[in-house]
Amino acid sequence: MGRYIVKRLLEIIPVLFIITFIVFFLVRLSGDPVNTMLPPEATPQDRQEMREALGLDKPVLEQYGIFLGDLVHGRFGTSLRYGQEATEVVLEKLPATLQLAVISLVVSTVLGVVLGVVCARTKDTPLDVFFNSLAVVGQAMPSFWIGMMLLLWIAMNFTWFPINGVSTWKGYILPCAALTFCNAAPLMRLT
Repeated sequence: MGRYIVKRLLEIIPVLFIITFIVFFLVRLSGDPVNTMLPPEATPQDRQEMREALGLDKPVLEQYGIFLGDLVHGRFGTSLRYGQEATEVVLEKLPATLQLAVISLVVSTVLGVVLGVVCARTKDTPLDVFFNSLAVVGQAMPSFWIGMMLLLWIAMNFTWFPINGVSTWKGYILPCAALTFCNAAPLMRLT
């Protein structure tokens, strides 16, 4: 058993290497981050100084080597958007993410099981067909798309919920609704 686990762990290393390689080069395909960080009126010298400060003036393979070295040492770089360590940004947002995940998990579990039982008790009725159709739609659509549609339809047309941020309990409703819709659908069908 121990040899099997060691073998599987060793198989993870090339997979992680391939994933980091793909992600690193896909990010590079999206364009020069200096162009998005500096205003259009920035001089070429400003752009060059920014590239040097970020290490973007080096060859791409050397940048990848630096990236891998930083990953091995637990440094995930500096967020270009926030200007601070990426790990700090993630840890700062982690409590709100965990709260949203727990709320969504509880609500989707209760809703999925209850609706599944209702469908089982009312088999082949219009109510069953309606909820099963809703579940198929919930499984087919990704949660980020549902979230965007909720923002467009509800938050933009009505001022009931905030569009950005979680300053009050109302800030959890739309993201939780998007996640719950996608997570409750398979639970309902399984139940």
